[in-house]
Amino acid sequence: MNNEDKLFNLLEKIYIELQDTKTELKEFRVETNTRFDSLDDKLNDLEGTNAANHVAIGNKLNKVSRDLDFLTHKEFQTEKELYDLKQRLIRQRKNIK
Repeated sequence: MNNEDKLFNLLEKIYIELQDTKTELKEFRVETNTRFDSLDDKLNDLEGTNAANHVAIGNKLNKVSRDLDFLTHKEFQTEKELYDLKQRLIRQRKNIK
C-alpha cells in the first residue's frame, strides 16, 4: 500500500466519522428541540395557572378589604352608640340629683 492509498483510507475513515458525528448532532438537535418544546408547554401551563391564582388572590384581597372596612365602620358605630349611652346616663344622673 502506497502513501496515497494510506492517505485515501485515512480520509475515508475521517469522512465516515464526520458523517456519524453529523447524524449524532442531528439526533441531539431533535432531542434538544423536543425537550425545549416540552419545557415551553409546561411554562405556558404554569403561566396560565399563575394568572388564575393572581386573579383569585386579588378577589380574596378585595373581599378582605371590604370586610375590614365594614368592621371598622361597625366599630365606629358601636363606639358612637356607647358614647351616646354614656352621655344619657350622665344626663339622667344629673336630673336625678
